[in-house]
Amino acid sequence: MTSSSDSLRELIDDEAASINRDRLLTLLKPYVRFNSSGSLNFLPQFGKLDGRAKVQIILAASKARSLLMPDKYPDGLIPKEILDLETMPVGTGKSAIKDLSDTHKIRKDETSGRYIIPNFLIDELADRLASNSKKHE
Repeated sequence: MTSSSDSLRELIDDEAASINRDRLLTLLKPYVRFNSSGSLNFLPQFGKLDGRAKVQIILAASKARSLLMPDKYPDGLIPKEILDLETMPVGTGKSAIKDLSDTHKIRKDETSGRYIIPNFLIDELADRLASNSKKHE
């Protein structure tokens, strides 16, 4: 069998192409905006999140920004970049990053040191935050 007729080739997918951009938009829209240079601007709803959710939203926003401005921003952030956003106390941020990494909700790129939220967890996070939002209405 030649590689061009191998039916398993359907499983090959570019990581960036496999993300549901509409779902990412739905997840981020209540919490964050970007200015034209790519800086993150957090909305009031973001402040209501716990530390873990804040880190996940920040990393999801980083993913969106990397899709919008791939030449300027890579996917993911190093811990210092997350903490420098000053969206939570440093101890809370460090604990959230460690806990999310230990539970495989975020992943560290060993080469760059950047943490990312895996594409397949975007839906899970969106569903959880939407469910939590409905409970507080």
